[in-house]
Amino acid sequence: MPHRLTTERLALFATLLATFGELHPLCDHWVQGPKTASRKRLYVEELVHADGTPAAPGSTRPTMTTSTLGRRAVACHVASVGLAR
Repeated sequence: MPHRLTTERLALFATLLATFGELHPLCDHWVQGPKTASRKRLYVEELVHADGTPAAPGSTRPTMTTSTLGRRAVACHVASVGLAR
């Protein structure tokens, strides 16, 4: 009987993997915004404003590194995929 349980678990895993594998691209195209998509790859340590524009020296607006902006975009992406499921 343990062999059958293992087979059922593998079948369930394969089904869930296939389902979520197909949902991820759908969420990328329909749920995620274009700004989030373009900012997910920002990993440089340059200062920018929250809207992604470069920070000029002496700027009074709050700044962050592009890496922080990229991490925020990834967090938004993960949240949007999680909410869509």
